[in-house]
Amino acid sequence: MAGKTNISIGLIAGVLVILFAVIFYFLTRLDGLVAGLIEEHGSASLNSRVEVEGLNIRLRDAAATMEGLQVGNPLGFSDNNAASLKNFSVAVDPKSLNSNTIVLERVIVGEANLLLEQTSGGNNLQTLLNQVRSQNKSNTTEESGADSNVSIKRFEISAINVTVDIPELQRREQLSLPKMVLQDLGGPNGATAPELARQIMEPLLTNALQSGVAQELKSKAVEKLEEQKNKLLKGLLNKL
Repeated sequence: MAGKTNISIGLIAGVLVILFAVIFYFLTRLDGLVAGLIEEHGSASLNSRVEVEGLNIRLRDAAATMEGLQVGNPLGFSDNNAASLKNFSVAVDPKSLNSNTIVLERVIVGEANLLLEQTSGGNNLQTLLNQVRSQNKSNTTEESGADSNVSIKRFEISAINVTVDIPELQRREQLSLPKMVLQDLGGPNGATAPELARQIMEPLLTNALQSGVAQELKSKAVEKLEEQKNKLLKGLLNKL
C-alpha cells in the first residue's frame, strides 16, 4: 500500500513539475508570442510590414510597455517607414482577463512619426487608409465569432510629427499635429483586432492627410507634376 502511495505521490509531483515547466516556458516567451500576434494582425490589416520593438508584459501589474511599433510603406513607395510609434504604456483591467472582452484601461503612446510621401500616383498614407477600410469590411463577417475581443477606454498619442515628402520635386516639410485622444474604442463588448486597428489608424492617418500644410503641399505637388507632364508631352509633340 505504501508503495502505491509513493508511486502516486511521485506521479503527481512529476505532473506538477511538467506543468510548472510549461507555465514558466509560456511566461518567459509571452512577450514574443504577443509581439508575433501584433505583427501578424497588423501586417494583415495594413497589407504592409509591421514590426514590434521591446515589448514587456507584466502580468502581476496588469500592465505592459512597448518601445516601438514600425509600419512599413505600402507597395509602390520608398523603403522608408510610413509610421513609427514610440513608447507605449498599457494598463489592463485585471478582472477582464477571464472574460470574453479584455479591457485596456488606457494606452498611451509617447510619440508618433508619420511620413506622408506624395507621388504622381498618389500618397502612401491614403493607400494605407484605403487598405485598413477594405480589410475591415472583408473581416467583419469571418471574425464575428472570435473568442475574445478588446476594448480600450482611453487611447492617447501625446505628440504627432508628420514629414511631408515629395520626392519628384525634391521637397520635404515638417509639421506637428495636436495630441490625439480616443475614448471607448470597441465599445462595451469590445472589437476584433482588425476593427481596433481601423478605429485607431483611420483618425491618425486622416488627421495627417487633412492637415492644412499637408493639403497645401499635396495640391502644389499635383499642380507641379501636372505642369511637368504637360511640358514633357508638348516637347515630344514638337519633335514629331
